[in-house]
Amino acid sequence: MTIYSHSVYWIHLPNQTDQLTQGYIGVSNDPKRRLAEHFNISKFRNDKNPFFGRILNKYSSELIQTIIFIGTEEACYALEEELRPAKNIGWNANVGGSRPPSKLGWTPSKSTLEKRSASLTGIPRSDTWCKNLSEAKMGIKNGMFGKTEPCSIDRKVAIIKSKNQDRLVNLIKVFELLKSGESVRHISKITGYGTSAICAIKKNPELHLKAFPILKQFETC
Repeated sequence: MTIYSHSVYWIHLPNQTDQLTQGYIGVSNDPKRRLAEHFNISKFRNDKNPFFGRILNKYSSELIQTIIFIGTEEACYALEEELRPAKNIGWNANVGGSRPPSKLGWTPSKSTLEKRSASLTGIPRSDTWCKNLSEAKMGIKNGMFGKTEPCSIDRKVAIIKSKNQDRLVNLIKVFELLKSGESVRHISKITGYGTSAICAIKKNPELHLKAFPILKQFETC
């Protein structure tokens, strides 16, 4: 069964109606959290998209976040690429379709922690808000529930299996095209896999080879 875990969201002003040329298009598995992150980042210097940061600060009380599509991670990034096929469309600075880099093993610097703390200082927290946040992270809802140590190799392999079992044909195609020397962006368009995922496979295919032995025929890719 396909699990629809991601959403394509559109941040825009009330008078904006054209998703192809206006506003900001993004992908997230938690759009509300991502919107809050956008606002937090906008309070500091944002070299990646300073224009969008100024928009967020100027129109913070007027902006609307609309969910325009819910589907698999790959389908969402494919739609984002269709809506933002080039740089500097609407409030997006970059081409759509690229996943953010993984933060696995990343430790934030002291400066980052200080900025994060400053961004949250002074924000009112009602009793209801605190209660809802607490309940949202209790038991199995907590991302660390049942985890006593960093994700093992076996666990990573199991995750890869669960995410790719229903699209193994496309995954095989990814390995086949990588072996033939095709570009990452071309492979992404053909298979529906995001460019970041393909780059990760290209850099280190070992986990995928463990998950699906049929891929070992492409071991030299």
